Amino acid sequence: MKRSMYVLMAGLIFLSGISLSGCKKDEDEDENPVPPSEKDAYMFDVSANTEWDYWTVGKGGDQMFIMQANEMPTQVYLKVDNDFPGYTVFLNDAGRPDRALIQDHIFLFGNFNENMMDISVVLPNGEVTIIREVETAINWNNFTMKDFEELEAWSDVIRWSGHVVSAVSCGVGYAAAVPSGGISLALAYVGCGAAVVGIASEFIPEDYPLVGLSASTIGNVATAVGCVQSLGIECALGLSATALSETANAVQYFEEQEDQVRLAESLLFTGSGDVQVTLTWNNTSDLDLWVTDPSGEKIYYANSTSASGGELDFDDVDGFGPENIYWPLGEAPSGEYFCQVHYYSGTGTANYTVRIQAFGQVNQYEGSLNPDEVADIATFSSGKSFTINPIMKTKAFVKPEWMVK
Repeated sequence: MKRSMYVLMAGLIFLSGISLSGCKKDEDEDENPVPPSEKDAYMFDVSANTEWDYWTVGKGGDQMFIMQANEMPTQVYLKVDNDFPGYTVFLNDAGRPDRALIQDHIFLFGNFNENMMDISVVLPNGEVTIIREVETAINWNNFTMKDFEELEAWSDVIRWSGHVVSAVSCGVGYAAAVPSGGISLALAYVGCGAAVVGIASEFIPEDYPLVGLSASTIGNVATAVGCVQSLGIECALGLSATALSETANAVQYFEEQEDQVRLAESLLFTGSGDVQVTLTWNNTSDLDLWVTDPSGEKIYYANSTSASGGELDFDDVDGFGPENIYWPLGEAPSGEYFCQVHYYSGTGTANYTVRIQAFGQVNQYEGSLNPDEVADIATFSSGKSFTINPIMKTKAFVKPEWMVK
């Protein structure tokens, strides 16, 4: 019900935009009309008719709707096939992909280095997985904020959007094909071959004029994107409304999955290796992560590194996390580890999530704690008989006098 109301509101905003600005477009609709059949793609300025700024359509039906702020793209809705649902890619302030929702999978992007990026995924069942060093066609080291600030024209915005969406499409398709990723193989359909992306990236602005949305300019485009041609401009407005509602749905879904998204984001910028234990929670209390290594040494805020090579690299004291303890690749000692969570300070119940990735296996645990409680989460061991054994017992804990931050 809540999501339906959100979509309805987005639709009303969209319709109000049409009623207020449609007349201005009609005055210019006959300027330089070019039959769409003469082009492999068309670039439409739809800012006066919709909440979007640009609509790019390939003759095969591939399309992008682009929304911008301060001449910079912020959201790009991509639809690569009439039989496959479209999805929106949200860009961050640096112009790089930030997140996307595809087939109930939340994708978060980060750690851009040369042509690699990491993708953290929230699966439909709430579990979080991460795929490291996914290869893309973009060299991210040459993809800088300085370049982004120098966008000068509509063609730059569309070209930039095309490059970003192409990288996301290829990355998601690659991640879906990795069996250990736990991602639905159906996502491999996303692929890398969105024709409109390639066209937008390679051929504008020299070969393509920017035209207004009108009956004289839309022509055969309506047929290419799967609408009855006689609908004309109404077809385009309907597609833009669908793109807007799908974008609103994605934003709502991110909010509903807030705890899982927080954990997925944490995995992108925390240390990882043979062992990685990550804690996040849902309020401003101070929770602490404890991991005891096989030698019996406990890693926590007062002992952030161990002789065995473990490290607490993030220690959040003002809420939500993350807390992260890890051993680099090839450095985690053999033996049994013990994971705990302590409610150090704050008020109210805190709901937490602990993700344990160790020696190739992953488990995720959720629970709740009240002030001055400690939860025994799990033990795990290296070796041939590796297991992660959940304990999930909560008990009262009295802080000794020396345990003061």
